[in-house]
Amino acid sequence: MRNHTPELCKEIEEALELSADALLILEKRKISYLNSACLNLLERSEKDDLIGRDVADVLPPTVWEPLMTILDPERGGHGTAAVGVSFPRRNGEQLSATALLVPFGPPTPSTLQITFLHEEMAQSHSPSLGFDDIQTIEAISEIALKRADPANAASDASRELSRLFGATCTLIYLLGQDGVSLDLQHTPCLGNIQEQLKREVWIEFPLERIRLPSSPFLEEALAHGAAKTFNDGASMNEVLCSGLMSIAEDKYLIPSEAEDFASQIEKSLGIQSCIIVPLTARKQSLGLILVFRAAPFTRGDQDRLERIAPHLALAMRRVKAQCAEIEYAAELSTLNQIGHDIKAETDPAKIACLAAEGISDRFPDCYVGVLLRNPNRPEELILHAGAGSAGEHIPLGRRITSGEGFAGWAYQRGKAYCCDDITRGPRPSGQGPIPKATRSVLCVPIQIGHEVLGVLDLRSHEFAAFDEHARILMETIANQVGIAIRNSDLCRDLRLELQERCRVGGALRMSEEKFRSLFMDSPTAQLEVDLSPVKRILDRYQEMELGDFKSYFLSNPKEAQRCLMAMRVRNVNHSTLALFVAPSKKELVRKFQALLGDGAMDFLVDSLVAIANNETSHSGKCTLLNFSGEHLHIMVQWVALPDTTPPYKHVMVSLVDLTRIKRSENEVRALMHFNETVINSMTEGVIVENQDAAITFINPAGAEMLGYSFEELAQQPFDIILPAEQHELIEQVRARLREGCAHRYRLKVKRKDDSLLDILVAANPRMDGDQFLGCLSVFSDITKLRKTETQYRWESSINAALADVSRRLLDPSFSLQDLILLVQHHGLTLTESEYAFVISSRGNIHHSDGSASSAGIIIEPLSAAPPENDWDELVNDPSLLDRVIHANDSFYINNLNEAAIAGSNGITLRNFLAVPMKPKGAPFDLVAFANSGRGYVKRDLRAIKRLVRLYAIALQHNRAKQIHLASEARYQGLVETSNDLIWRCNRKGELTYLNRAWEHTHGYKLDEMLGRTFANFQSPLAAQRDVEAFNKLRSGEPLTGYETTHIAKNGEKIHILLNALPLLDSEGNVIGMQGTAQDFTERKRIYEALIESEERFRSVAQTAADAIIIADEKGKIHFWNEAAVEMFGYSSQEILGNSIFSIIPQQHRQDFNIGLY
Repeated sequence: MRNHTPELCKEIEEALELSADALLILEKRKISYLNSACLNLLERSEKDDLIGRDVADVLPPTVWEPLMTILDPERGGHGTAAVGVSFPRRNGEQLSATALLVPFGPPTPSTLQITFLHEEMAQSHSPSLGFDDIQTIEAISEIALKRADPANAASDASRELSRLFGATCTLIYLLGQDGVSLDLQHTPCLGNIQEQLKREVWIEFPLERIRLPSSPFLEEALAHGAAKTFNDGASMNEVLCSGLMSIAEDKYLIPSEAEDFASQIEKSLGIQSCIIVPLTARKQSLGLILVFRAAPFTRGDQDRLERIAPHLALAMRRVKAQCAEIEYAAELSTLNQIGHDIKAETDPAKIACLAAEGISDRFPDCYVGVLLRNPNRPEELILHAGAGSAGEHIPLGRRITSGEGFAGWAYQRGKAYCCDDITRGPRPSGQGPIPKATRSVLCVPIQIGHEVLGVLDLRSHEFAAFDEHARILMETIANQVGIAIRNSDLCRDLRLELQERCRVGGALRMSEEKFRSLFMDSPTAQLEVDLSPVKRILDRYQEMELGDFKSYFLSNPKEAQRCLMAMRVRNVNHSTLALFVAPSKKELVRKFQALLGDGAMDFLVDSLVAIANNETSHSGKCTLLNFSGEHLHIMVQWVALPDTTPPYKHVMVSLVDLTRIKRSENEVRALMHFNETVINSMTEGVIVENQDAAITFINPAGAEMLGYSFEELAQQPFDIILPAEQHELIEQVRARLREGCAHRYRLKVKRKDDSLLDILVAANPRMDGDQFLGCLSVFSDITKLRKTETQYRWESSINAALADVSRRLLDPSFSLQDLILLVQHHGLTLTESEYAFVISSRGNIHHSDGSASSAGIIIEPLSAAPPENDWDELVNDPSLLDRVIHANDSFYINNLNEAAIAGSNGITLRNFLAVPMKPKGAPFDLVAFANSGRGYVKRDLRAIKRLVRLYAIALQHNRAKQIHLASEARYQGLVETSNDLIWRCNRKGELTYLNRAWEHTHGYKLDEMLGRTFANFQSPLAAQRDVEAFNKLRSGEPLTGYETTHIAKNGEKIHILLNALPLLDSEGNVIGMQGTAQDFTERKRIYEALIESEERFRSVAQTAADAIIIADEKGKIHFWNEAAVEMFGYSSQEILGNSIFSIIPQQHRQDFNIGLY
């Protein structure tokens, strides 16, 4: 019973104690258990006196000797058997009994169960038994006792009773396990009836399914043990036919067919009388005996059956007890076998296989499955082991989910599921394939506490194959399997823990090595000291009841020094050696106490007091000496490592050199003074606000901009300098500052004299963690900056116009009218009501008296000018005529008389600007502009003057070029004197013609270069690229603007710009190449210098504190420095290419236009 659950063991012990049969269990000849019946049989009173004793000392020889004959193999024993024995009684009589021996316990029988069966017939109140009755009782009892199960015993007894009473049939019903239902046992006399019913009614007659219905006389017979005789057919039919009718109803017959079935049963049996006698043994009801025959029963028949019934009940009771004991022994053997097999396994799959094998041995004709929980999916079960009847193959690995089928139901609810006949009702959904036609199912969960680990699945093709004992057995096996699985989990966890401990041990060793390495290589000076001797000295002082340690040591410094000398330095790191400038570790350890001078006395006393008070750490400042005699300001902190014996044996001391920190503090103070000087000398204003927006500081430049003194603004709210319309903007800025974000913005502030000042502010929050303390703002007057921006934009427009003109100078078709269009395109003059024209002369316009006349002046319109061509028709102002005729330089006149310049369209032109253009050979020409809008200013004059000068140069260049082209055919010799390099080569690249310019650039004579290739003069770095270019040229592709590098005769590098065309024959084949080249070495140097200058400008502009923005004439932004990013919040990627007006507020755009133009 060791492998049973406590509840099951208790039930088994109670049943064994109530048993009338004597039970004795031995383990290796030692008595381990005996029940009360066995104690009475041995005539003993104390059970505890017999437990543990050798069986030979307790049983008499008349009992033990026959048993040894059975058990000892050397004496012919064969193990399990039954043997007759006799017990000597105190009265001198011998009590005969039968000993039933069942050995069990793998691997060799070590436990023996002995059951003693004996006859003790109590005197009944019924009449004395006759000799025939005694023989009959002995015969029936002997027949019943020969059987090993109640069903066969009842079958044999019913056959003998039918013979004894001349009955048609005898039915023996035994109470079911529920103690209420009556189950018909094997009845051979009904075999013919079963066959007849099968032929006539076409149904099977399952006798094991017969259940007697409830009736008053049956209940009376069971409850009161009273016998009853019926000699009328109606009562008899009510007893028999009603029970048999239940079979017909189970076969789903309609009522009329059921009545016919009952009539056929009555007709087939042909009986008229019946005796019902209860089976009672020792006041315990076991069931009923029903005897049927055609002749009536007499009172003597009933009395005779009543005398036989108790003995038959006793025999049936003994058979049931023997069957239960054998069943118990088999179950115990199965449990021991399974427990022995699985207790040494740590693999759940092998545990499942061993459990399935053990259960299959106990239930050989059943399907056995062991399903375990999937560790990765707890809601899923996996079939790890299975066994079928007759060697049937069971596929493993099948998966079911919680609640699916019988096993899923048991797993989900944690309860056993038992069904006697699953054909009578629907199966659970998702049951899956069943190995054989299944009728009975028993599923028991494998669980430990409330945790379900799996399910034992047991199925049979027989009806009601699993009783309560099977369920208890399976639950016990499930407990053993659960414990084994849990033990396997524990073993696995133990292995993992051992592995983890090994890993942790290795990590600890590595950590110790790393600690030593970190200790030695730490940038902080550290020492490891032993203060346990100091602690012992202080403990002795405490035993002397010394009160104030600090006062004592300060008044007795020698005692403090004595404690200091007891300290032992165990180890120092490299940083400590460097801090003390120690020659070696040994020298520092030896002289460390001597380096603690008077400057360390206070810290030493405080440390002694801390040690006396059992404190584990202390820190403070002191002054030490190094080996060079220098004083070191040191921050010292020591920490005693915990769990050390004795205390303070391992103390880590950290030394931080504060000498540099003090030096740094002095430097910080000097830097603060310098910053204060810088702030006070800044041209920008600096203002500091607290969290309440009150001014706490303003530098002199800021106060001067606002017209206040520092005293007038100190502790005043910032709103004192704000106009009313700026409050909303300031609130938005303050909200961003409180979030910790810096901000740049433009602001109009109110000066002391109530005038407005336009400033640019860069505000930065002052934060302490997440707490806003105020802000620091730097502001500058941007009035001059705006003027500078306007001037810069104007200069940019001029530069763009100049660049545009420069690109078109060499175009012979470029006219003065094109120049005017470029001027207007770049916005250098007003386009509204503006006119451009050229004033020139036909001949002499000067009189002999020195006066001038307008007769020779002509006007050539260049834009939408008035149609008049004569001066007198257009200009009515004589003074303007004189200025034009005698003009040697540019000039402009604004606000002329309203009638000075008037066109036929009625527009009055009051502003006039003229720029002389004097190309070679022209008396005079003036480019003039007139408008009725804004007056001209000096910058207009400068811009137009520069453009007209470029045009004049271009005009001269074009005229010279035309002359050159006209005379090119007549002067072929100019090729030889040309500065351009002219060349020709054959297909192989050998030079066949060079002009004289090659001698000047390369330093070689022409004879030295002709017949050679460019490869003889090219730079090695450009060789590969030159070969590729030459191959393209040889394939027929022209070469334009190809840059390469040659090496002159004197070794200098020459940068060459080549243009070449292939020479083709009449068939289009390339026969050579020719082209020109230019020496642009000097231009390349100038270009690289220009690029460097431009990069320098960009670098300066990017790092400038002021925002610098460059836009073209259309307002498209081309440059945006970092200060502009901080000022406006746009990144360069976001703003480049956009209009300048995107950052100008709508209300200021008109003013911006006026300032721009």
